[in-house]
Amino acid sequence: MATSAFNIFLQSRDHRHAGDLARTELLKERSQEVRNAAYDFQTFAAAYVSAVIEDEDGVHEARRRLMDNVLSQHSTVEMAQGVFSKDVVSAAAGYKSALLEFSTALADANTILEMRPFWEAASDVLVERQKLMDAIDSELGRIGGV
Repeated sequence: MATSAFNIFLQSRDHRHAGDLARTELLKERSQEVRNAAYDFQTFAAAYVSAVIEDEDGVHEARRRLMDNVLSQHSTVEMAQGVFSKDVVSAAAGYKSALLEFSTALADANTILEMRPFWEAASDVLVERQKLMDAIDSELGRIGGV
């Protein structure tokens, strides 16, 4: 009888451990998806600024690519936040809000003289992105995923 109870305990512990490992892997995967989408932002933002400064004909295409990246980030963060803790979800909300503000500023930045709101909004995106990445890293560190 004692042996059966002990075996059940071991199986239960192994099952929980397997679940923890699966969750850790899912968190790592979602974390990487968020990072990949977020870090491309700087490349597309730089291309847009270059187009505004140097290539009037390329502004529309550069804006479209940057906006696609912003939308991709927003949806990636939205889909990923379901696996994270409330701290990460809170940081994700700030990041998504900054992305939406940036979208508005991007729509209004057609010339170099109209770029101030763009720069301010881009700065806010980068600050909120860092908060999100710190929250994700903290969560991964707590569960041993980093």
